[in-house]
Amino acid sequence: MKRSINIVVAVSFFVIFLGCIEKNGYYGESGNAIITNLTEKEWNRQYHSVLSDGTEIDIYASYVFKKNGQGIYKEKAIYVDGKQEDRISYFHWTFTTPNFKYIYWDLDCFWEIVELTSSQLCIYETWDDPLEYPNQHYKNYQEYTCNMTN
Repeated sequence: MKRSINIVVAVSFFVIFLGCIEKNGYYGESGNAIITNLTEKEWNRQYHSVLSDGTEIDIYASYVFKKNGQGIYKEKAIYVDGKQEDRISYFHWTFTTPNFKYIYWDLDCFWEIVELTSSQLCIYETWDDPLEYPNQHYKNYQEYTCNMTN
């Protein structure tokens, strides 16, 4: 009985370990280029917004996509009266198509990549899957520039 438990534990450990190994070359040349351009960088965007109550706000947003599918969102909001708010969120992300054009993250958001270079990221943000709902009401174009992270 003890031997059976040890075998089950060893096999389970082996299966879990194989799932954690990074698969170099698995994505193909174009997929690897997209992952390299997207990940391990801080993507920044600054914009002005007006809240529903008329309050004006400047927002400084940044995203970091890690190669392991995790990410960090940071936001600094500066109100007209000088008040500042800092927010940070953590998320998981994944590509939803084999061509690496669509990203889903567990903040209930999709990004359709329009342009991606090592220094620029242009996307359409949607709340619903853009492949299932191509004509949805919310479709927001956004441009980001990057800073390298360590």
